[in-house]
Order: sequence, then C-alpha cells, then structure tokens
Amino acid sequence: MASFLALLDSHARLGEEVVQLREAVRSRPVIEQAKGIVMADRRCTADEAFRLIRKLSMDTNAGESDGSGRAMDAVARRMDSG
Repeated sequence: MASFLALLDSHARLGEEVVQLREAVRSRPVIEQAKGIVMADRRCTADEAFRLIRKLSMDTNAGESDGSGRAMDAVARRMDSG
C-alpha cells in the first residue's frame, strides 16, 4: 500500500513538472523577443535586459512572460510617442 501511495505522489509531482515545463516552453519566445527589444532600447546586454524584465514582473506581481509582454508594450509606446 505504501509503495502505491508513493507512486501516486510521484505521478502527481511529475504532472506538475510537465505543466511547468510546458509553460516555460510557451513563454520562452516572448521573453526572448522582449530581451531583444529591451537590449536595443536600453543598449544593454542580454543578462541586463533579463534582469530588467524579471524586476518588472516582480514589481507588477506578474510572471516573466507577462513582464516580457509589458516590457514590449512599454517600448512600443515609447517608440510611437517618439
């Protein structure tokens, strides 16, 4: 019985990991695009751009892909207002 419960627990943890990995794969292109935009706008390195995106996501209580989308929107607004 104990081994069956351990197997169920392991299965549940693997399911959670799959969900997290799928989200990471889904959000990666958005984050990479945002990094490129921030790098061009701020003339900074990829690491600096990622830190800015991470800070934005933490400051706004959003995930990194949401923070990336917001970073892209902010740069677009700045470019439009010229």
